[in-house]
Amino acid sequence: MSISSKDDLNHLSNLKHIKQQLFNHSAISRAEIARKTDLTRATVSSLFDELDSQNYIKHLGRGKSTENGGRK
Repeated sequence: MSISSKDDLNHLSNLKHIKQQLFNHSAISRAEIARKTDLTRATVSSLFDELDSQNYIKHLGRGKSTENGGRK
């Protein structure tokens, strides 16, 4: 199996995991999907953008932020 084929399989597998989370949770954040799937937030964001461009997802807005998270 070539590297490209492995990358394609990983990509499809990651998309599948994200779609499962979206199906099981009507309103879920990218960060929460990353935690539940053990994917990096960067990977989830990239795949989210792909699903968004294909009109698979609907944005519900921003969630409540916390006092202790994020970059200063």
